[in-house]
Amino acid sequence: MKKVLLSALVCLIACMSVQAQTTYDPRVLRIGKDVQVNVKTTHPYNTATTAGYVFSQTFTNLNSAYVRIHFKNFDLAPGDYVEVLNPKTDERHIYAGGGKVVWAESRKEISDFWANPIYGETAIVRLYSSKPSDAYGFEIDEVGYGFSEQEIAALYAKGETICGSNDMDEAICHVGTDRYTNARAVCRLLMNGSGLCTGWLVGSEGHVMTNNHCIGNSSTANNTTFLFDYEYSNCNGSGAQSGTVVANSSTLIKTSGAYDYALVKLPSNPTGTYGYLTMSSTAASNGDRIYIPQHPGGVRKRIAVVDDQSPYSGDIAAIRNAGSTRTSYYADTEGGSSGSPVLDYSTNRVVVLHNTGSCSSGNGGIPIGNVINDLGSLVPANGVDGSGGGGG
Repeated sequence: MKKVLLSALVCLIACMSVQAQTTYDPRVLRIGKDVQVNVKTTHPYNTATTAGYVFSQTFTNLNSAYVRIHFKNFDLAPGDYVEVLNPKTDERHIYAGGGKVVWAESRKEISDFWANPIYGETAIVRLYSSKPSDAYGFEIDEVGYGFSEQEIAALYAKGETICGSNDMDEAICHVGTDRYTNARAVCRLLMNGSGLCTGWLVGSEGHVMTNNHCIGNSSTANNTTFLFDYEYSNCNGSGAQSGTVVANSSTLIKTSGAYDYALVKLPSNPTGTYGYLTMSSTAASNGDRIYIPQHPGGVRKRIAVVDDQSPYSGDIAAIRNAGSTRTSYYADTEGGSSGSPVLDYSTNRVVVLHNTGSCSSGNGGIPIGNVINDLGSLVPANGVDGSGGGGG
């Protein structure tokens, strides 16, 4: 049995509920807590002659939805590796060399990174060493513990952007329609340890669009998890599906604080499975019918199609005030909906990038034409005025 050397090689955890180092825009929904810790290997981490596990540390928090570890100064010798694993399932993630690979084509590695989340209340970090070396090892300075669904429901029971009654439907209620087909391109983003937003595949090359206040820099892009098909399998909100993690990193293409958008590209292109959305070069007008697929409050995917505050027949969700810099509507959204696409009901093209909520002045977002113009030649293929793609 391989020996686990703990007492001589591990600095004991100093776990304090203090302000963590990672910062978030105040508009970003938090679906967990980032806790500062002080855990590290000895430096170097293996001066003995016996191969085996030379470090092991368990991180646990009762009923957490996930555990996410932040590594610093990650540096391992060739042949050595770290595994982050769930002791109750087969889920595990391996890291070696200089750290997390964020772009497979060029094998770009980063030494300071958030590991892929372990879904459950416990994560174990273990370091295997094959031979003595002078490699540094690593430090762990933060741990993200995800709130349970019950905690999220209690914290965000009724967001300030639910105007009147909550009129959103579970996404599955629209199966067989263009709305459901297009909603498959919408994903839940977990940024760093506990930030939550919505994103969507734009164009046919594997790009995702969201808000700048969600992904505002390359570091956050490198440490975002993209979860697709996170929805219920029954219209009554039962039969939960776990969803599919398509990527745990991305490359930032362009971001703008002025227009509050971020365009990133995933390591592999999932549009063959989930389809993609396309942006409209035609501006929305007052009264245009819309729908919004989203992950409000961090929950499974929902779609806002009707609006009990609507002045229009049938309580349809519609554009209320189409402006040049902000377009508003009263279709329901919540924290976590930031980055959602607002689609024209007839053309199924994106007309607004949702980014704000207010029942006094209306929920709203950036007219997508501003994003198209700012991106210029960086607009992905089939990203404007196309028919979109439904995927498999």
